[in-house]
Amino acid sequence: MNLDPRSARTWTHKALLHDRRGDKDKALQAYRKAVQLNPQYWEGRRQHGRFYVKLGRLNEGVVELLEALTLIPADPQASLDLGRIYEAPGRRDAASVRISNGATAQLSNLMRQRVIEGR
Repeated sequence: MNLDPRSARTWTHKALLHDRRGDKDKALQAYRKAVQLNPQYWEGRRQHGRFYVKLGRLNEGVVELLEALTLIPADPQASLDLGRIYEAPGRRDAASVRISNGATAQLSNLMRQRVIEGR
């Protein structure tokens, strides 16, 4: 893989690596750099949101996950992650909608893949 220091994808991968190594500060810095370089990179937004949730910073996680869904509305993982966040503080109505949207999108993606593969 080509690691271009001007690429949001590179910084997102660096953040994931720092997180796996347990360096939360460097991971957060790398996620911020990824978003700064390309605010339209949905994967960086989604991973940044998931990282905030992991840190217990739910409000910031929601903001990033909503940004990811603005960019890719059918992203099932972001919908499921939001559903889980909404469920935590007891916002069951919002949670069920997000989880349902995520499950529907995952099923749709699976069916599309099977059509492509000819199954």
